[in-house]
Formats: sequence, C-alpha cells, structure tokens
Amino acid sequence: MKYLLILTYSLLVSSTTLGQKIYVLGGLNYTNVVPNDRNLEYGEYKFGYHFGILGCFEISNQVNIQSGIIYNQKGHDLEIPPPPGTLRVDDELRRNLNYLTIPIVAEVTTINPLSLVGGIELNYLASANEDPEISTGDNIRDNYSSFDLGLSMGLKLDPLPKTVVYLKYVYGLSDLVETFASNNNLRNRTLQLSIGYKLN
Repeated sequence: MKYLLILTYSLLVSSTTLGQKIYVLGGLNYTNVVPNDRNLEYGEYKFGYHFGILGCFEISNQVNIQSGIIYNQKGHDLEIPPPPGTLRVDDELRRNLNYLTIPIVAEVTTINPLSLVGGIELNYLASANEDPEISTGDNIRDNYSSFDLGLSMGLKLDPLPKTVVYLKYVYGLSDLVETFASNNNLRNRTLQLSIGYKLN
C-alpha cells in the first residue's frame, strides 16, 4: 500500500508541475455491504463521508485521467434482534469501515459542462469501528480484508470555473470477510456525492 501512496503523491506533484488541475474535495457517502447471495439479507444503508485531494491529467480536450488520495468512511447499519422472550425492540449496530482510497478514473466530456466518469478504486482499510461496541475482540478491523477493489461510474458537473460536483456509484468487487465462504461473503456498495474546489 505504501507504494500506491508514493505513486499517488508523485502523480499529484507531477500534475502541479505540469500545470494540470488539482482539487480538494469532500462529500457524503450512502453505503452498505451486501451478500454475494442475493437471496440473503444483511445490512442496511447508512451515511458516511469522504474528503481528500484529486489530480486531473488532460489527455485531450475531451478526456482526462484522475487520481488522488481520499479518506472514505463506508460500512453499514445492522439490526440486532432482542433476546427471545423480551419486550425490547431491535437494537441498531453501526459498523464504520474507514478506507484510504486511490481512484484511477477516466473522465469523458459529453455535453459541456457534463462529463461521464468511470474507473477503479483501490481501497486500503485503515481502521474499523462499531457503535455500540459489542465485538469480543479489541479491533474489528482484523475481521475484514485489508484491501478492497471497487468499480466506479457516474457523472461530473462543472457548474462554476473552480467548482466541480461528482455523483458516483461504487460497486465493490472484493470479498470483505476473509473467514466467510465466497457465496456468503459481503461486498461494499456506495453512492457518493462530492463537491470539489480547484486549487490551481
């Protein structure tokens, strides 16, 4: 992972040197984890957030390549049924999966100021936590895979000269829990709304 971070830093420095676009951005995530078996139900969607820096490299007048480093809070909510014979309502558990994300995305301008964006996301699980804390282990991060690969697609809007808006859906391709069988495993799903500001 450190080599990916070094590569991202190098790309951003190169982007600045070559006069390309650098953005700071942040926004909301609407996230869940879903079983590979569509007949199974697991979590519920929850809100999270993201923020980071993004470099855009112009290939032509209509095509850009984007990469950067993003802090990404994903995860899910989970209803826990009460013990049998009690009158309590279901408890709600929130699990946050906090990733460092390196997007590698192509942007194709269709009708200015609207563009199509699509590519991959490389995600490193920096930390994980739950509220309330019910796990027997000290660190629930150990229950999850350290790396997650996602496929992203969406739209980019340039409403103002220094402002961009992204709406993307990220489809997780990697199994999240190393100890689960593949047919019962879980994968990330994220709807993401971002607002960015151009620095240079």
